[in-house]
Amino acid sequence: MSAISCSIAASVIGITDFGTFLNYVVVGFVCKALVEVLFVPATSLVIGCIKKREPSYGV
Repeated sequence: MSAISCSIAASVIGITDFGTFLNYVVVGFVCKALVEVLFVPATSLVIGCIKKREPSYGV
């Protein structure tokens, strides 16, 4: 999430102090980055399969 969407969501879910907000942003960033790292191999595999079957890619 971006800082703007985190700010909006924080006020909606009841985060009022800066320490909790900072924790919310950092944990969100770490979780997002971890999910991206974990899904890169699967995404690469799927894209590779699609490129093999798609004649317009020329691979």
